[in-house]
Amino acid sequence: MEGWFDIVYFIGLGLSLLSSSIVLIILLRINFKDHSTKLRVYFTSIDIGSTIFLAIPYLPYKNPIYECVYNAMYYFIIMLHGFWVFFISFFLYMVICRKNSKVKKFTTPALLGFILISFIATIVVLIIPGNGKNCVILNTNEMMIIYLLVTCVGFEVIVFTMITYFYVQIRKVIKDEFLCEDKKCTRNRNLCLRLLGYPILFFVLLAFTELNVVQYFYIGTEEGLILFQIRILLIVYYPCLNSMLYGFTKSSKKFFCSLLLKAPEYTENQELLNDIRQVGFIKDRVYMDLADLSESDILD
Repeated sequence: MEGWFDIVYFIGLGLSLLSSSIVLIILLRINFKDHSTKLRVYFTSIDIGSTIFLAIPYLPYKNPIYECVYNAMYYFIIMLHGFWVFFISFFLYMVICRKNSKVKKFTTPALLGFILISFIATIVVLIIPGNGKNCVILNTNEMMIIYLLVTCVGFEVIVFTMITYFYVQIRKVIKDEFLCEDKKCTRNRNLCLRLLGYPILFFVLLAFTELNVVQYFYIGTEEGLILFQIRILLIVYYPCLNSMLYGFTKSSKKFFCSLLLKAPEYTENQELLNDIRQVGFIKDRVYMDLADLSESDILD
């Protein structure tokens, strides 16, 4: 990886690490956390971990086993990310559409379960017998293509289908609820566009994951190298895109500005808004975030 690719690669690493770190600070410091905060804390932690992991190929260490472990970790991160994107959409669907809050207690167990499943699925890359190489690995093009079609493409198509359904249903419910509260709402036609952004962003990941399969038809060629570089660059910038969509909501941006400006009146407003929220006069923050609104606008 040389020249322009190195520059764009490290810029992406820097942007992803910076944006994910800012989102994590906001989520940990924000006052009066809602039930979606833990979801986003875990998601941002996955993004930070993947960003740090993606810098590993630049460590000066050449060894077949090292390369095999790196490949396995790459697929582990992709799969864990897919599972968590699915769980976030399922969680919000249950809370907002089904009015079922029992799902809240399964957040941490779900993460641990997804880590275990992803580990089992990706360790296969290391344990299936090879052809006498130092590292036991899926080491033929045919074997890797089948593996990728099942664990990456097939898996992500299912996740994409499910999250699209969940977010379309969530969008309908939130639009209806806001419309009931304000029948003259002129924003209703454009309300909740952020919700459509979640499956669209995941679709982008899906499209580029397919390049991983195509790449194996061009092993050892210049075209294969270009496909590899495009795929890796998307993965590098993906945590930054996640941060923009999942983390930098209107309310979180206002909170971050208050941290930078050290504005005490913001904290006072949040205390007042929390009291109003507790008696049911305004929606929970997660509703406002998904609708791309800020509860602070009420006091502006």
